[in-house]
Amino acid sequence: MDFNADTLLAVRRQPTDRRIGKVRLADIRKLHWRRQSGGIKSRFMAQPFVFGLIRCTDIAEGRIAHSCQHGPPPHEVLVCMCQKDNPAALATFIAHIANLEPAIRERQRATGADHWLAVAQTMLTEFPVPAKLTRSKQGQGKNRQGKRRYKRVEARRRRLRALSRRATALKQPSI
Repeated sequence: MDFNADTLLAVRRQPTDRRIGKVRLADIRKLHWRRQSGGIKSRFMAQPFVFGLIRCTDIAEGRIAHSCQHGPPPHEVLVCMCQKDNPAALATFIAHIANLEPAIRERQRATGADHWLAVAQTMLTEFPVPAKLTRSKQGQGKNRQGKRRYKRVEARRRRLRALSRRATALKQPSI
């Protein structure tokens, strides 16, 4: 399980998006777990995914949902790494790196390393990649708050759908 800077990683703008792009592992920065995707149609998700930042010009293969309409490229784009799009070993490696991200950033600052990947490769001797894909225990207190928000948003969506169904039923002429 040795990944280098040229290893291609499949990314999406949102976990439910069909457009998949491939990006070099060296081009991804700030890997972290989150429940809110980026972009115009940002969604709150029931489970956390690993997200990272790339430049829109760094996509090696495929396309993601980004139009460059708001100015000349390159732009910072938040992308999601889905487990189903990547090999199991690579997905586990990325999840482990996302769990270690604060320690990697701190060690990168302390050693003056150029790239996070070099620091992560050295840290893997101290913190080996586990066999099972898990997310960090850090930030567990926020989950309750996130679940409440998710339930409120879903309840609001159900009410709006019911209102729109009633409105369309009233507009339709009866025969």
